[in-house]
Amino acid sequence: MKQAGVLPPYYATEESEGDEELDIPHTDYINSSGEAVPLPVYMNERPPNATAQCYNGAYSFSKSRSGTCSKEGGVAEWY
Repeated sequence: MKQAGVLPPYYATEESEGDEELDIPHTDYINSSGEAVPLPVYMNERPPNATAQCYNGAYSFSKSRSGTCSKEGGVAEWY
């Protein structure tokens, strides 16, 4: 059985079905602490739980600064 604490961070793709064994939807990724975190999203306004805006305009929900927006060009602004 998989243990969330030992899985590396990953980004799900639209084609991904997530990880049903860990009850992780395809819209989340596992961070370095083993927590499921929503993938960055593009919205016209800042989502309530966003922690950063990436240079490409996506909003991140990262719980740590390490690796935040790494696939979106880096962090433009922290909240």
